[in-house]
Amino acid sequence: MAGREDNRIDAITAKLQSETKELFESDRYRDYLSCMGRFHNYSVNNTILINAQRPDASLVAGYQAWQQKFDRHVVAGAKGIQIIQPAPWKKKEEVEIKDANGNTVMRDGKPVTQEVERIMPGFKVGYVFAYEDTEGAPLPSVVDILDQQVVNADQFLAALREVSPVPITYEHLNSSANGYFSLTDRTIHVEESLPELQRIKTTIHEIGHAYLHDKDGGTDISANKREREVEAESVAYTVCSYFSLDTSDYSFGYIAGWSEGKELKELQDKLTIIKETAGVIIDKLDAEFLKIQLQEMLELTYKNGDGYFRIEKCSSGYEYDVFDRELHKVGFGVIDDPTIPIDRAAELGMEQVGFKKDFATPYNDDSLKQKIEQANTAINEKAEITPGTAIAEEHHVPMHR
Repeated sequence: MAGREDNRIDAITAKLQSETKELFESDRYRDYLSCMGRFHNYSVNNTILINAQRPDASLVAGYQAWQQKFDRHVVAGAKGIQIIQPAPWKKKEEVEIKDANGNTVMRDGKPVTQEVERIMPGFKVGYVFAYEDTEGAPLPSVVDILDQQVVNADQFLAALREVSPVPITYEHLNSSANGYFSLTDRTIHVEESLPELQRIKTTIHEIGHAYLHDKDGGTDISANKREREVEAESVAYTVCSYFSLDTSDYSFGYIAGWSEGKELKELQDKLTIIKETAGVIIDKLDAEFLKIQLQEMLELTYKNGDGYFRIEKCSSGYEYDVFDRELHKVGFGVIDDPTIPIDRAAELGMEQVGFKKDFATPYNDDSLKQKIEQANTAINEKAEITPGTAIAEEHHVPMHR
């Protein structure tokens, strides 16, 4: 069985190497960067595999993850996308015992040993499924809100200032350049007269330089001038793709020439650097947009396993309810502090009722409302059919102030 698994991994690895070389020698580089933006939490190798098998996938997750995290299910007959997953295994072995000085402990002329358990690295073939092959609840509301936020140029530029590792200045530049990252004073300068979309793209490009090539902490300071532009432009394209910004003016015709003669590992290392840098910027921008969104929200819902936590603003602060998988209300309370943001109030409420916030994920509030309405309708219909049936007393926790 292990041999068969090894053969499958070898086949996937061979395909991966072929795909990586072809990636740099064709016009597929843009497509890959776009895929990288959608799946920035996956490894470079798995991103290449996903893109090769299902380039139209907008989101992927495991079979169980779709059910538990997103309240969706994979449709019958859907074809899984092969990826490589870590599969460490335990190995027991006898090792010699050392004394405080590092010498082997001896007994009757023989080394004294003890059995230890080591975790050995291993891999297996796993499967994920595309969003397009699932049905169920809409994606968490935060995804939709992020899609809306990116069209607001002022908010986007404000968020970019927050995620940039160096200060950003918008000014008139006496040159043909749209912007530049100054290595000497560690600042980003962008032409102030640029159209809004181009100003955002240029800012992201220069932020990429700051993360990658800053002499004080850059992650790839040894890159030559041409490599630096390849990296910064690739990072900008990936981030723009993630936030659905127009990427039609990006050109990567020079990639094939730049990559010619380079070893596979060197190419993969560059992809890893680009992916990790873009991922950092995307995650930080996501967090900034979430802050903006939460400041405007009046209600918020989380899902934890089979339970739901819902909170909304009220005159005294916030009111919250907790529902089980059957949508019975099993807890409620009040956070009597209107000055704190709703996400912080949600954290306090979840602590009060023992709802593990570390495992909680944002959930579409409209979807929960619809489920509750359907459940109440079913209860009322059942009550009409069997009049006189006692309704179970609602479980709750005391009101919290």
